[in-house]
Amino acid sequence: QEDRRNVRTVEAEVLRALFKSGAVLPSNAGSVRRMGLCRASRTDKGVHALSNALTVKVIVDTKNDLVHEEDGSCAVSQEALAKWNEMLPPDLCITGAAPVAKNCRARRACSLRSYLFLLPRSALSGHSVEELDV
Repeated sequence: QEDRRNVRTVEAEVLRALFKSGAVLPSNAGSVRRMGLCRASRTDKGVHALSNALTVKVIVDTKNDLVHEEDGSCAVSQEALAKWNEMLPPDLCITGAAPVAKNCRARRACSLRSYLFLLPRSALSGHSVEELDV
């Protein structure tokens, strides 16, 4: 079985950034269970995702890190997102975050997964796309 300890993953980078920014308690760092981590989907080796949703327990300053909207909803402020994103490699970013119910799990709350498969033209064995029976 492949040794995955040295393989860079989006999930590990996000968790590391949340920890380094102080959004995850040191006692919870490294424990997926204590952090309540759940992802809406996963990718296999060599497969790339444009976006994904995670649920994870983070520490936020409710007075400064949350923005309350007129419709009653709230979200994590742009300033808090910027603090988290400063800790991420330049090819990754957290685009938004919002409080959810304690029992919310991204995988179960997901209502849609969309997949787009891109193939090099050479994979079509000389046939045009129109000739393929899809």
